[in-house]
Amino acid sequence: LINARVGAMSVDSLAGSIHPAGVAPARWLESSIEAVPAPDTLIVTLLFAACITLALLYTYVANLHAQLSASLDEKMPDTLAEALFTEDNAGASGMVPELLQIGAEGWTLAAEVQEPSLLKVYTKLHDGVFSLRLVCEIDAGIAEIMALPREADLIPTWHPFVSWAQVERLRGPLELWADAITSPPWPIPEHKVLLHARLLNCMEHDSSFVCIARTPDAFDAPVGAPVAACKREIPLELGVCRLMPQAVPGAPRTSVDTMFRLDLTRISYLGGAKALPQWLMNMVLYLVLPFVWRHALKAITDGFSHAERPLAKRVIEDSSGVYGLIRRSTGQSPMLKA
Repeated sequence: LINARVGAMSVDSLAGSIHPAGVAPARWLESSIEAVPAPDTLIVTLLFAACITLALLYTYVANLHAQLSASLDEKMPDTLAEALFTEDNAGASGMVPELLQIGAEGWTLAAEVQEPSLLKVYTKLHDGVFSLRLVCEIDAGIAEIMALPREADLIPTWHPFVSWAQVERLRGPLELWADAITSPPWPIPEHKVLLHARLLNCMEHDSSFVCIARTPDAFDAPVGAPVAACKREIPLELGVCRLMPQAVPGAPRTSVDTMFRLDLTRISYLGGAKALPQWLMNMVLYLVLPFVWRHALKAITDGFSHAERPLAKRVIEDSSGVYGLIRRSTGQSPMLKA
């Protein structure tokens, strides 16, 4: 930029022409350069902002067209409830009806993240209901993977777009109520998320643990002050995560199949984005998910690298008994010995 604007002008002469009074030119320019965000974060933020701006513009035009249209499109049947889970999961689906909601058909491959390990991202969009599916294998046990979301107050230490989170109520080791504040890149404002989650032990019938989460109609717990002050909400219609231990020599390994379903028309910031195109959602995910994926895997690697790490300490202490229960059921060894 300097070369294009001023040609052969030196950096000092450029700084001298625009620096604030009383500040040495070279020092002012150095401090300005230091204030620039890291390249990866800046690129992700700018691209994300461009996609969201395009999405909002598209939504406005589409909604305006719908209002002016003489007739409404006939609503298609919801195929999510009719979809069959893959044949190899039939045993679990008979015991956990929510697994039927994942379905095996209608998914579009939105992205494949190759590094640091393979993550396949699928999407489905119908009548304003957006579904996101993540399929991967992680070099960690189910206990360590579940610690990432379960130790909610530690999520802001590794997730780049969560600024606050907390477990508000426990009902035994396998059920909880939690809330959080999401802080996506500009121009998306903060949103609150309230969840009721259950962990089901399906090892006897399906060799898996299944986590089911959703935003309840009535949150059966007090909420944190940041959540109470936040006016916007992202309601999770359904979240299902199936975790299967893999029989591999050495360190534990887990297969993960996760689905989230959101009704976009209930997110006020999108203005009832029923007409939001799937390709645009895929583009946003293509930009953002690799960024979060790297942070999540690093959180597992770093979090269990030493017994004094906050995440490792929580799992070793195991105040609710959930991590011990998981290990006894799966036979997976801990990544870090107490």
